[in-house]
Amino acid sequence: MLTSAPMPRSTLRRATAMAAVAAVVALVGSASSAVAIGGSPTSADPKLVATIPVGIDLGVPVLDVAAHRLYVPVASQNSIAVIDTARDAVAATIGRFNGPLGLVLDSARHRLYVSNSKWHSVAVLDTTTNRQIASVDVGALPGASVLDTGRQLLYVLNTGEGSVSVVDTRRNAVVSTIALGGTPIDAVLDPTGRRLYVSTHTGFGGGNGKVSVVNTKTSKLIASLSLADYPRFLILNAAAHRLYAAVASRSAIQVIDTTRNKVITTIKVGRYPYDAALDEGRQFLYVTNTDSWNEFPGSVSVIDARANRVVSTISFDQAPTVLALDAGAQRLYVAIVNPDRHGTRFSVIDTATNAVIVTSPSITGASPPVLVVDPSLQRLYAPHDFNITAGESVTPGVVDVFDIQATARLVRSSIG
Repeated sequence: MLTSAPMPRSTLRRATAMAAVAAVVALVGSASSAVAIGGSPTSADPKLVATIPVGIDLGVPVLDVAAHRLYVPVASQNSIAVIDTARDAVAATIGRFNGPLGLVLDSARHRLYVSNSKWHSVAVLDTTTNRQIASVDVGALPGASVLDTGRQLLYVLNTGEGSVSVVDTRRNAVVSTIALGGTPIDAVLDPTGRRLYVSTHTGFGGGNGKVSVVNTKTSKLIASLSLADYPRFLILNAAAHRLYAAVASRSAIQVIDTTRNKVITTIKVGRYPYDAALDEGRQFLYVTNTDSWNEFPGSVSVIDARANRVVSTISFDQAPTVLALDAGAQRLYVAIVNPDRHGTRFSVIDTATNAVIVTSPSITGASPPVLVVDPSLQRLYAPHDFNITAGESVTPGVVDVFDIQATARLVRSSIG
């Protein structure tokens, strides 16, 4: 979910998601309408229960489910807003950053790692006190990070110099630097911690995208796989030994066999694949296609990961962007952005039927960078940078909090 150039939201989202317990996702606007059985078209809409002001220029948050804390980077203030999710209120503001990006949480050790992109360092925070306890110098323009909690190693993508810094989180020190030969975009770590996959690019155009495979025991590159073009994001399907790389300019997902480190097939999806989520239990991959923001409709492609083929396409009359999957509830939350990118909504898809069961009214003024789903509280958090009001006035960014209990209870619907 490493989540860069400028760093894509997907890169940061996947980096933080590896440390978070809940799924992180962005939402933005709507398309198809749906009528829930047993109620009016809006009876199961997620209910807005709180709006929490936090600042301007919000980054991708990370959620600590057990501690009821949501950490939101606020770039304009070089700070992190700490939201108490049990009270839907800001509990603290942590300062002393410079271009905070790439939050990664180690909830078991009560540590939060924050990339200071402008100071070329990683700040280490104690989440029990909200205090910084260490700063680790890394490479130029650090962004997304991936955490190996078992071996206590943090892999930091340095977008300014095309490398990965390996940080020993027990000593808070860099123990190795891995040269990549291109700008890192996204990274995923296999569950054993033995392999790190990093997507890179050396420019835009055919042949400039690669996936580098790192042996984490030796910190050495063991393979470099060429892609059709710039890879927007990576998704790892560990159970099937597959890695998916989105090549937006080719409207395709390239599939890599991780046992052979080889691209084995290319799956055509809609125009400009933007984000994806994998249901590893059911082996389905969901991909939003924004159609490059220019023409409509957009769509969500449903890929059977066993057969490597699209089995369903869910169309929208506007552009779906980011998404969040609650696999247990069989719900997919999809952000839809309006053509002017001001008013936004989201649709809820029943993944058992691939049908839209709810499309919300307009919920935010601007495109939220991400949405966080907390299954334990049945809450959906949508941070967004500003609200558009009458006369195009701008107010500080907020985190909107939605109750999604009614949505999760829906079993079937008829599409209107």
